[in-house]
This record gives sequence, C-alpha cells and structure tokens, in this order.
Amino acid sequence: QVIERCPFVKDVIVLGYQVGGETGERVGAIIVPDDEALSTRHDAPVTARWGEAVAARWRTAVAARRGGAVAAPSEPSRGPSWTDAQREAFVRDEVARLCREHLADYKQPRKIEIRAEPLERTSTLKVRRVVYADVLDER
Repeated sequence: QVIERCPFVKDVIVLGYQVGGETGERVGAIIVPDDEALSTRHDAPVTARWGEAVAARWRTAVAARRGGAVAAPSEPSRGPSWTDAQREAFVRDEVARLCREHLADYKQPRKIEIRAEPLERTSTLKVRRVVYADVLDER
C-alpha cells in the first residue's frame, strides 16, 4: 500500500522472488508509472514551493536565457521531456525513498522492475499474479 500511494505509480504488484540457490524469498515489485503525473513533474516543484507568481517569473527568466518567447502565465509550461531511462530512475528513486520512510527493512523491495504496458488483469479487475510469478526470479 505504500507504493500505491506514490503519485508517480499508476499500477503495482509486489511479490516474492528467488535468487539462485538461496532458500527463502526476497521482496520485489513490478511498477507501471503514471505518465501524466511524470509529464507535469518538471514544472511542479517551482509552483509548489514559491507560488504561481514566482513560477511565472522563473519561466520568463528561463525563456529569456534560452532566447525564446515567454509562455502566457495562464498556460502551464512543460519542461523538456524525459528519456525512458530518466523516467525509470526517477520512479525507482521515489519508490525507494517512500519504502525507506514507511517500511521495515525486510519489507522493502530489493528489485524494482518498471514496465510501460499495463498489468494483465482478470475479468474482476484483479492482477493475474500467476503471469508474473517467475518474472523477477534470478537463476
């Protein structure tokens, strides 16, 4: 439930996985990031910290340095788009940070896999865990 609360996670499944010949299981997670939340992430910190007036001045200063036109204050300015690697790294870091803050060490996922496609579900909208049972295993 901790990972589900992350605003950048659209869907998640947490499951156990095996490592080599070791006994026992480790905790892993398969995450589908929320692309909409990630796309608004670039401009959010400035507005959240200092308010819309300061964010508009900041956008004006950035545009002036780049030699471009200034966006109208009413329309939100989007930052440069992220590469897939940057998105994955950001989501991994956010999930790891949340887990460190709210979960005991043995409950934290050791392996986090990021997927672009939605998780497969049953007709009752439950995640089909059988499909993902051996995905994280290391042999």
